Amino acid sequence: MEPLGRGITVVLALAAAFAAAAWVAGAIWAHYDIGRRTQDLYVRMFATLMVLLLGPIGAVLYLILRPRETLDDAYLRALQEEVLLRDMDPSPTDGAAPSLLSINGRAPTIGRGAFVAPGAKLIGDVRLGDGASVWYNTVIRADIAPVIIGAGTNIQDGCVLHVDPGVALRIGADVTVGHMAVLHACTIEDESLIGIQSTVLSGAHVRRHSVVGAAALVPENKEFPERSLLVGVPARPMREVSEQEIQHLIIERAAEYRALAADESDAGHNTAAG
Repeated sequence: MEPLGRGITVVLALAAAFAAAAWVAGAIWAHYDIGRRTQDLYVRMFATLMVLLLGPIGAVLYLILRPRETLDDAYLRALQEEVLLRDMDPSPTDGAAPSLLSINGRAPTIGRGAFVAPGAKLIGDVRLGDGASVWYNTVIRADIAPVIIGAGTNIQDGCVLHVDPGVALRIGADVTVGHMAVLHACTIEDESLIGIQSTVLSGAHVRRHSVVGAAALVPENKEFPERSLLVGVPARPMREVSEQEIQHLIIERAAEYRALAADESDAGHNTAAG
C-alpha cells in the first residue's frame, strides 16, 4: 500500500503543478490578449487579475467580456474607410450643394481661397480662415458659440464640430482633422493632426505639433504638452512627436489638402469664397 500511496501523492503533486502552471499561463495569455485590444492600463490590469484570481471562471468571463476587435483590426478598418472615402466621386451631381445657414442672427464667414465641398453644412457663427477647406458631408454647427477655423486647415469628410454654451471651438492654422472626427468646444493649436474617427471633448486642449491617433478619445478638460502623440480610450501621451513626423504627417499633409482644395475650386465644386 505504501508504494501506491506514494504514487497517488506524486500524481496529485503533478496535477497540482500542472493546474498552477495552467492558471498562471492563462493570466499571462489574458494580459497579452487584452493588450492587443485596448491601451487602457486599468482595463488591462483588471482583465489579468480577474483571470489570475478566478482561474477557469475568470478566463470564461474574460472571453465573454473582452473587446471583439483588436487595435490592429480597428486601425485596418479605419484605413479601409479612408480608402473608400477617397474613392468616392466628388462630382456635384452626387450630392447636395454646400449649405451656409444663418442662426441666431449669425452667418458663416468664408475666408479668401477657402473651399466648402458639396453636402457640407456650416451653420451659424462659423469663421473659416483663408485657404481652409471643409470636405464632403461635414457638419459644423456654431449656434451657441463660434467655431473658429484657422488658415490652411482642412476638416475632412464626415466630421462633426459643435460647441458648448458660450464656449467656442478653436482650431489653429494648418491643422488636419481626419475623416469622421468629432470636435466639441475644444482647442486645437496650429499644425496638429486629429486622426480618423477620433473624438476631442469639451474643454480639452491639444497643443501645437501634437497628433491624436485614429479612434482616440481625448476626455473633457484634458491638456497635454506640445508634440504629444495621444492614443487610446481615454487618450494618453505615448511619446513625443518626432521632427520627421511633424514634417510628413502634419505640414506636408496640410499642404496636400490645400492643393486638393485648390483643384476642387478650379473644377467648380466649391461654394463662394470671400
